[in-house]
Amino acid sequence: MEQVIYLDDKDDVASIRERLRRARSKRILLVVPRRCKALSRTLDLKLLRRYAEELSIEVAIVSSNPRTREIAKEEGFPVFLMVSIGKRVRWKGRKGRAHLGWIEPIAAFIVFIGVLAFLLGGAVSILPSTKVTLVPETIDISCSLSVQASPEFDRIDFNSFRIPASVIKEEVEGKASILTTGTKDSPEEKAKGNVIFINKTNSPIVIPKGTVVATSTGTIVRFITTEEANLPGEVGGIARVGVEAVLPGPSGNVGVNIINRVEGPLGLQVRVTNDEPTAGGTAKRVRVVTAVDKERLKDSLLQQLVSSAHSMMEEGLEEGEFVPKDSLRVDYILTEIYDKFVGEEADSLSLEMKAMVSGVVIDEGDARKLVYKVLESKVVEGYELVDRSFLFERGEVTKVDEEERNVTFAVRGSGFVIAKIDSGSVKEAIRGRGLDFAKEYLVENLPLEAEPFIEVEPDWFGRVSYFPFRIEVVIEGI
Repeated sequence: MEQVIYLDDKDDVASIRERLRRARSKRILLVVPRRCKALSRTLDLKLLRRYAEELSIEVAIVSSNPRTREIAKEEGFPVFLMVSIGKRVRWKGRKGRAHLGWIEPIAAFIVFIGVLAFLLGGAVSILPSTKVTLVPETIDISCSLSVQASPEFDRIDFNSFRIPASVIKEEVEGKASILTTGTKDSPEEKAKGNVIFINKTNSPIVIPKGTVVATSTGTIVRFITTEEANLPGEVGGIARVGVEAVLPGPSGNVGVNIINRVEGPLGLQVRVTNDEPTAGGTAKRVRVVTAVDKERLKDSLLQQLVSSAHSMMEEGLEEGEFVPKDSLRVDYILTEIYDKFVGEEADSLSLEMKAMVSGVVIDEGDARKLVYKVLESKVVEGYELVDRSFLFERGEVTKVDEEERNVTFAVRGSGFVIAKIDSGSVKEAIRGRGLDFAKEYLVENLPLEAEPFIEVEPDWFGRVSYFPFRIEVVIEGI
């Protein structure tokens, strides 16, 4: 009994040899996929033939690939379009017709007795039965289309390549953070120095700790005394006291004789000056939030939300439906909360957001129907498209109209057509004819991919059975 071995596209000659070595039967039907390249060269088939002979096994090829079928026949392999045919008909390759061992002589004897009996009845011409196996010509066809899907379409338009679609919505939320990119100088240490108070009266004056003195030109810089001072009771009496800038930063570093104003009532009694510069006021470079940071963070988080919405949408789709990611858009933002303001000192900026996202749902089945219809339109008279050969591929999205919610994407379809052969016409044309004539007639008048195979049982007269009901026409691939 035949063992069927199915190859896949990735099999090579070495893996095929190994699978034949492990086979449990001496008769193997080797099913070769249409895109399998392992047996696409004459050398591959020669190696397969040699290995089959080493293992003493019979190998037949089952394939719809015209190239594989052609070179397999050249190398003497029996070739079939379908497994069922390979199991049903006799194999005929380089070694000639397969036989049934001890069964065939017994069957021939029984047929002989039957024929003899029928001859005695006067009906010799209707005894022989004929089996005609035909392999119709097959032709590969394909098409590439640009399909437009939109919620505005309510049916498939086979002329303009349009299919209906629908809109789905998801509410999503998330949080994200980024490093800030703005910088500025931030005051760090306060400037310090000394000032001299000068008495403008003849009375002693106490200068309290914390007395405020300042510059009087440009940007006003204020200082406070760090200790109490006593002025002698005479005009021109002086006292030196330490001061510290009120605010930190380099602005407190002032030059000689720049501090010249005393704030408050005490300013009527004393004068002030600094005979040496103040120093020690410093600043550091810090990060701050910028408007660009906010926009960058918002764009990044929106992309995350769109991706999350796409995943959620896909989980709820029916079989065959898909949502192109390019079709998703943010309809509106429900909440948008930043944890920092523009200009605020911060190393990072965070954002919490909730948004409503929508996308376009497309049924791939509609695109398949459209492509199949286009392939059917390419079939010439006398041929028909083989359904099981149809392959559909969905390509990339090429255009999205966010306002109209139209999605344009590429699709491709392929398959093969097979010549239509009318069994009744075949029977009528060859009944009662010699085998050579019948074979020649079929070759010349039918679109065949391989020579017809005619079997007559019992083959007493070398002719096709006269009566059509005694003729069986087997058409491979139908």
